[in-house]
Amino acid sequence: GAVAEKCKAIGDFAILVNNVGIGQGTADCLENLPTDRLEQMVTVNCTYPLLLTQKLLPQLKQRQHRSAILNISSVTAHLHYPYGTTYAATKAFNRSFSVSLAGECVKNEIDVLSVEPGWVATNMTKLSKGLLVCDAEECARGALQQLGYVSAIPHWKHFVMLNGIRCVTLWL
Repeated sequence: GAVAEKCKAIGDFAILVNNVGIGQGTADCLENLPTDRLEQMVTVNCTYPLLLTQKLLPQLKQRQHRSAILNISSVTAHLHYPYGTTYAATKAFNRSFSVSLAGECVKNEIDVLSVEPGWVATNMTKLSKGLLVCDAEECARGALQQLGYVSAIPHWKHFVMLNGIRCVTLWL
């Protein structure tokens, strides 16, 4: 339909970056969150990247040169994330989708990378760059340096954050 036609109209491209995503809005128990927000998170964070990749994958497979798909996940895909359950689950989906798709794409020289950042200063997070927070450019640079792998913690700050949280949650 219309989506397929728009995808064909894009023309030649080498990298697809699925960077769409929304957060939970508020940290709360699953049963307290509005159902429409949960459905929206699953649709935006999981369904849209899945379907866009499905539609654009044939064009990437036709390329004569190496190409890549980067799916933005999160370190939350690796963590127990109480009060952020659905967000963490959608990011775990992105990670699993990427790792599995990488196996399908290797013969076509398409690198598929699950990018799993921690805190990044963006409009969505409203965070400022700091000790454990990098900016989007640092995150992107770190991810691109890890093309060829199937998953990437893009910055040392994210690695420190992930392992720090893991240590703390072991005691909870």
